[in-house]
Amino acid sequence: MRALRKLGKTLHQIWLEVTGALFIGIGVLAIPSAWKELRAFQLGHAPMWRLLLAGLFIAMSVSFGIYSFWKARRVR
Repeated sequence: MRALRKLGKTLHQIWLEVTGALFIGIGVLAIPSAWKELRAFQLGHAPMWRLLLAGLFIAMSVSFGIYSFWKARRVR
């Protein structure tokens, strides 16, 4: 029974770390899109809300990833 509990904690920690890595990866992959929106906004070809939406998406993804890693550390 004790071994199963330890296995469950380990699997939960791995799940949180994988989820955190995926969210951080998604946030990093969105940076070129945000850069493109910034350039378009500077040239006057795109509205500001698209740039803000891209920044919000990146901030949310990275913050979810960091929180997941922080929570995985607490599971230990």
